[in-house]
Amino acid sequence: MAALKTYDPKAVVGSWLPPFQAVNLAEGAASGTFIEIAQTTRPWSLNVGSDGEATRVKSNDRTVTVTVTLRAGSPQNAVLAAIFLEDDASAFQVGTFTLEDLNGTTLVTVEKLFLDGPADPSFSDTEDNRTWVFLGQGAVFQGGGNNEA
Repeated sequence: MAALKTYDPKAVVGSWLPPFQAVNLAEGAASGTFIEIAQTTRPWSLNVGSDGEATRVKSNDRTVTVTVTLRAGSPQNAVLAAIFLEDDASAFQVGTFTLEDLNGTTLVTVEKLFLDGPADPSFSDTEDNRTWVFLGQGAVFQGGGNNEA
């Protein structure tokens, strides 16, 4: 019998903990992809010499870019904008980040995460999105699937 898995986007929890407050990055999420985590450098590469011999090379670069897309009407936009302004003035708004899929076993942690800048606003005849970009260091990935229904 084929397995049936369950996925609910409301069970994806992304939290960022800069000093003095916690921010739920999945609250007010846009339709489609709302959180994306990209490694700056792949953990391994392959170096091949002119003789065809190869060496597997480990990268210790654990930096990431985290992109969060919120609906324009989400109150989290105002929270993130205020945190960015504070960080721009004090360089003090660096915090830990955790993304967990409560449907399954995916867990990503980032030791130090900060906002790269404010979201660029756009306006149209429908509700637009706001995209927030974070940069981080010290990422650990535990990828996984979803639980059976």
